[in-house]
Amino acid sequence: MNNIRLLEQIFDFDPANKKHIGYLKSDINRTLPLIGAGMTMSFGYLSLNDLVSALAREWFPNKPEALDIIKNAIESNTIHEAIDTLDKTEYFNGHIQSAVEEYFTKRQPDLLANRTRFNSLEKIINRINSQGTSGTQLILTTNYDNVIECVINEMNKKNRTRIEYDVFSPNNMQKLFDREIVDKLKVLKFHGDYNDKNSLVLTSESFKANYGIAESLDSADIKINDCFKVNKILRKMVGNHSILFLGSSLKEDPFIKLFRNLSTSSMYQHYAILPKPESDNEVRELLTQAIRMNTLVIWIKKDNYDWIDAIVEYVFTLSSFSTLPMANPIIKQYSSRNGLDISESIESENMVEDNEVMLEKVDEILKRKISLAEIAPNKSVISFPMYKIDGGIYKIYLISEDGKFYLSDEGATYAELDKIFELKEPDVVKNLFAILKQYGCRKHQSSNAFTIECTLQDIHVKMSYLIQAISFMLNMKIFYV
Repeated sequence: MNNIRLLEQIFDFDPANKKHIGYLKSDINRTLPLIGAGMTMSFGYLSLNDLVSALAREWFPNKPEALDIIKNAIESNTIHEAIDTLDKTEYFNGHIQSAVEEYFTKRQPDLLANRTRFNSLEKIINRINSQGTSGTQLILTTNYDNVIECVINEMNKKNRTRIEYDVFSPNNMQKLFDREIVDKLKVLKFHGDYNDKNSLVLTSESFKANYGIAESLDSADIKINDCFKVNKILRKMVGNHSILFLGSSLKEDPFIKLFRNLSTSSMYQHYAILPKPESDNEVRELLTQAIRMNTLVIWIKKDNYDWIDAIVEYVFTLSSFSTLPMANPIIKQYSSRNGLDISESIESENMVEDNEVMLEKVDEILKRKISLAEIAPNKSVISFPMYKIDGGIYKIYLISEDGKFYLSDEGATYAELDKIFELKEPDVVKNLFAILKQYGCRKHQSSNAFTIECTLQDIHVKMSYLIQAISFMLNMKIFYV
């Protein structure tokens, strides 16, 4: 069955699916995939819950009290407490990481076991690698396995152009923006990589240490310490990108609590593709959780891998196979920021009238936030909001010189970065120039201004490149400030 037919089935499956997929496609250039266990289990791996249960049954067959503790912890979504129980036993004696490392080392993913799921990962990897996402070629995961790497390696075997990539876990995330890997695809493993057992985040204490959490993981809202490197990086990803949950259930656990906390200051809408439970109560619980995470849900049938692949192909491929009607993304952004349920109002009888009123409000907001003014015969200033800037407003200048046009930040970005870095350091400057080059920008020869040449026909395109370069560099402040 072709993917157009599958999309029609997905749209019919839930009334909100068509709108939410349209929203996701409109946001795809700033969307980062977050790969959960549900995307890799079909290649021969167990979920973390099932792995802990299997370890417990194998090593403690005659200790029902230990098995009950672990079972109850898993049922209440407190998997780290179950791991704590295993880790404190005489058998492991604090070395549960070694057992998990051994489990994954003995197994390699069977990439032929689920060709549809492989195709989905391949499309995601191709898009993120070739297009980048707002300048960051990143794939995020909470998995310990190496499925993503194996898929990339398999792709490299059959493609003429190799995909260069690096893997980052809690032990080496500080190297994420090193100059030599700025153009590479980056796989971020927030909870560690089995190839480095010391990076594995398994116990409650290791989870708390990874994110700088002081209180119990049972707390309703987890408070975080911004001084911790991994948490700064996660905050950057959640705050400056749309996140697409793939293979995650969104059920309450420490990571979901952490994400929920960070999403309150996020600039963008997040998304999740989830199997729809049969129970209405479960559906309501997940929707409530999603709303608290600023996340829109796209519902699919359980185990329908081809549905996920159809959605991935539509939103991640550069040239879509079908032109589908999409909801107005400006209305969607305004609605999500102001607590409105656009999925309900957009279907109302007064849809046209409601949209016109909302667009007028958005237009009014944009006119207040974005301004264009001539400040000299050959110079105009464009002011607009910029995240992580003192005062929240940034200025870019359109300058005419010798019959040519160029856009410039007049050195403001350099001044902001100089508050953090010693910019005279050669490695920092080289990294800076590499980022600018990636976006077609440069540093002015006689000043600290970042510039890009333009024409009156492509000013909107070149301005977006300059803003993306500036935004990317300024977001590095999150790591250091």
